[in-house]
Amino acid sequence: MTSIYLHVRELYRRQRHLRRAPLQPITRRARNSALRIWDDADPDGGSHQINVSQQAKFYANYSNATSKAPIVGANCTVQFPDQTATMTYNATSRFYEYNRTFTSPGLTPYNISCNATLYQRLNLTDSIMISKPRDPQCDAHQSDYCA
Repeated sequence: MTSIYLHVRELYRRQRHLRRAPLQPITRRARNSALRIWDDADPDGGSHQINVSQQAKFYANYSNATSKAPIVGANCTVQFPDQTATMTYNATSRFYEYNRTFTSPGLTPYNISCNATLYQRLNLTDSIMISKPRDPQCDAHQSDYCA
């Protein structure tokens, strides 16, 4: 009985730690290139709550691993379960970017892949939580029937 109690307590402690851990952009380095990805829901993207029918932006920092300079003219694509799209280089932000909206709530995985001549292809996978917007009528009346 004691070992089960300790095991459950350790799982609870780990779960609490994971909830408090800040989300960080995901990074991968290769011999001559590096890729870092994030979205609007991540801290680097502003930690925004993204609701259904609301625009979300996805970012890729594909750079030279040594100089840290952006690799301009690369081919970066973002793949979702329902579509694949080409990311556009933004010379102001110096990142590859893509905007889209979602039609249903839930955790949506995505993969970003970048490659360029003379640089190694890199890809990373992340996910974004899409929320169902709260009904203002429910908030105003604090009704029990609202979910």
